[in-house]
Amino acid sequence: MIGNKAKALHIGLILLIFGGLFASISLVNHYNFRTFGFDLGIFNQAAFDYSKFDLNTNTVLSPTITNLLSDHMCLILIPISFLQYIFGTYALLVAQIAAVLLGALGCYKVIELKTKNHGFSLLAMVHFLSYLGVFTAISFDYHNNVVAASLVPWFFYFIFKEKWAWGVVFSLLIISCKENMAIYMALIAMGLLFTYKTSAVTRRALTFISIFGILYFGVVVGYIIPWLDNDGLAYNHFNYAILGESWSEGIRNMLSDPLKYLKLLFVSRHHDQYFEGLKLKSWFVFAISGGIVAVINP
Repeated sequence: MIGNKAKALHIGLILLIFGGLFASISLVNHYNFRTFGFDLGIFNQAAFDYSKFDLNTNTVLSPTITNLLSDHMCLILIPISFLQYIFGTYALLVAQIAAVLLGALGCYKVIELKTKNHGFSLLAMVHFLSYLGVFTAISFDYHNNVVAASLVPWFFYFIFKEKWAWGVVFSLLIISCKENMAIYMALIAMGLLFTYKTSAVTRRALTFISIFGILYFGVVVGYIIPWLDNDGLAYNHFNYAILGESWSEGIRNMLSDPLKYLKLLFVSRHHDQYFEGLKLKSWFVFAISGGIVAVINP
């Protein structure tokens, strides 16, 4: 039987090793001028303004966009911005590393809750921290959706613990990271509603998160972002020409011809031999990397 002190030592050692590894990539990149105006410069300038209690006028995005919130609704950046008083221009990179390490700890807690096995839980931490996507995120600047994704294990943990209020809090934190995280969170909550048996009050919380996420996304994209100073542009991150010109048009098209868009998940719409089979290869790699298990138990 492993004691709590030994467990804490193992967890701390893993977080220390990976924290040092991430710092040697992200912070060293910044020190050596290998970070970029797009996107760290954008977020750093906004954080600097927020830390002085000013609404951001973003000269990096100018002249097309002058207010960061009219590009992405990244509300989480406001509280994080005050770390600039401690870490200066490294603040967001430090926050991102801390978020990833926190997410790994969340993975440990979820697996320990489910298996009561310390070894399996440590493996889950290492798997999370050594995932290629984490390294590519850490190596390229700062992004709020990295923070959002790192908070998801804690959402699962509190839902599984039947602490629905904390689950709602973490869902709102995730949604505050970026407007599209509202859809992300709504889908996660819907998935739990269909696959996880829990108390009535927790199911109501999951239903609230699902509905709130969809409504929040619709209001932010349809009304708030266009209302903010954006040089007359509406939400400019719908880059899916095959679906249509806007989110609403895309949804209508998918509902009117679902088989067409379902087919596009597996075949290319480009008549180019280079693209043939790429999507099927991606699905194959997904399946052998654990996707089969995800299909069995979403």
